Amino acid sequence: MAQDEVTRLGREALSQYTRDELIDLADRELARTAEPLLFLAEASRREAALDDRIASLYERALRSPSPLVRFHAAWCVYDTRACWARFIPVLQAAREAEDDEPNRENLDTVIDLLQTELREEEEEQIRWAHPGLARVEYDVTRRRALCGEELASLKQAVGFLRMPYDIYRWYSERSLNMPLERALAALRQLERWWDEIAPSFQSESPYKHSDPFMDEDSIHPLGAYIISSQFLWHYYESDQAERHLLRSFHLAETLMTRGRGGAALVMPRASLKERYLDGVSQAYHDPRLYAVNHFYLGELHERRGAHEQAAEHYARFAEIEPDFSPRNSYVSHPAYYDIKRFYPGTVEAYGRLGDLYRDRLGNPDRARFYYEKALRLSPSHHTPYREYARLLEQADPRGALDLLRQEIEVLTSYPDPEPSPSSRCLPFEPREVVERFHAWRSHPMAARHEVDVIARSVLRFLKGLSVEPYRSGYPEWNELAQQVESASSPSA
Repeated sequence: MAQDEVTRLGREALSQYTRDELIDLADRELARTAEPLLFLAEASRREAALDDRIASLYERALRSPSPLVRFHAAWCVYDTRACWARFIPVLQAAREAEDDEPNRENLDTVIDLLQTELREEEEEQIRWAHPGLARVEYDVTRRRALCGEELASLKQAVGFLRMPYDIYRWYSERSLNMPLERALAALRQLERWWDEIAPSFQSESPYKHSDPFMDEDSIHPLGAYIISSQFLWHYYESDQAERHLLRSFHLAETLMTRGRGGAALVMPRASLKERYLDGVSQAYHDPRLYAVNHFYLGELHERRGAHEQAAEHYARFAEIEPDFSPRNSYVSHPAYYDIKRFYPGTVEAYGRLGDLYRDRLGNPDRARFYYEKALRLSPSHHTPYREYARLLEQADPRGALDLLRQEIEVLTSYPDPEPSPSSRCLPFEPREVVERFHAWRSHPMAARHEVDVIARSVLRFLKGLSVEPYRSGYPEWNELAQQVESASSPSA
């Protein structure tokens, strides 16, 4: 068929050809036009296997004397998915032989697109075949062959990252079945394999954090490392947590806030307050909770007696999370904490800072500064009223007494009027409220009319525990109420 005939007949005429006829036509016209070739590529786009005749046709088209045919031949390759992997070296050879500058640039573009899409397809296949923490082992074994001892060591190293999975599987850290000795042994293997495993923490795959009880196939390696590092201190209280709390924080900060090498944001970090309100923070494998590392580092240094360093870490946590003061912090995950039940909040950090400057660093003005900052946040059972009162009891005894009264008022504002299934228990014991009431009313400066008002408030609080869902958890409410009534009677 002549050039003018192909142009005249166009798509409608080409659609009348059989596949074999179209291949023959494209072959005859390679020196003059790419139109039959383009039509053939469109018809072959979704075929799973590559027809060798079409592959041979593409190769010859890339060597056509016509620059236009060579240009379109490259895009015909791109449009035919079945030939991608096979044709990358063919395109690269064509690029080396090409003497037309626009065609060289065109080939560069097509080669780059093919390589990118093939990499993305391979990555997706690997992600499905080796999800979550299984990907960590896969990536290491893909890069190098391992002997039996090395494989066992690598599995032990990844076992340290699986610690959060044990928590979520059993819903409570009381079920944590990795003793400290085994955790530290796994940690030693993690250090051995650190250079091989570290790239897995930089993965920019989506962070799944909406389900509080996710299995290990869904935990992002960085999230697992952050939480396991936190458990080293929070659960085991091991000094070896320091290095990993710092390292996991810096990894998360780099990836979450700046991206690799200062690139665009990978995941903008919302405040803890926002995540708490929308329920996302219920999932403790969410890597965005990395700011907590500084709170735990503060505790670690405080126990060592390194009070200035402890203050620096508490202050850093508060700087990152300036106003996280939930009323019921345990709602984030009711079974996550055992003794230290509550998720660390900003109000706690300010309280710890006040205590350090009052008792350890000898700076009462600085202590007052942090106590005041704590009191400006939403009041809760964590607000350091008593701690601040201790600072004021000599210089301002009436101010100290008023702080103790405020604390009782806040505590008696519990429980919630409409409790949710996750807030059926108080974040403190009712007996503590009664003890604080007795201590406050016995103060010589406590006014009688204020005692009556606060006593009624305490009684309302206790009687609120007489109905479900609280009654079964606090059967002592009536005995405590009788103590308050007896103490507040005129004859008391």
